[in-house]
Amino acid sequence: MNNTRFYLNIFLYFIFVLSTLAVFFIIYKNIDTPFAADMVLGYVIFLFAFAMYLTITAALQLRKTPKTELRKRTIKFALLFILFFAANSIFDLLFKPESSGLIGNIFPALGFALGLTFLDTVFTRKE
Repeated sequence: MNNTRFYLNIFLYFIFVLSTLAVFFIIYKNIDTPFAADMVLGYVIFLFAFAMYLTITAALQLRKTPKTELRKRTIKFALLFILFFAANSIFDLLFKPESSGLIGNIFPALGFALGLTFLDTVFTRKE
């Protein structure tokens, strides 16, 4: 990864943190102006674009990884997914026994496992 892409990542994360703080402030103070509504809408659009950018960047970086490292990452992903899914399901059964919908536990487990396994590929510099 060249320096331009690295600095672009840092800049996008900086914008993400600043806009998240601004939206939290808008929501916490219950500011109801057209600018606030536009800010929140722009933030949601930025979140989708930022998620797509991170996904594409990680996928492009993963193409350059050796097969052994990719296999290790896949095993780590599977183990983390099973761990998070099982923990979330057990906590749901213990603390919310009336809800029997285990399908809702898949998506948080998937997100955490993907994030912990593959997010570092966005920041590593592989030539």
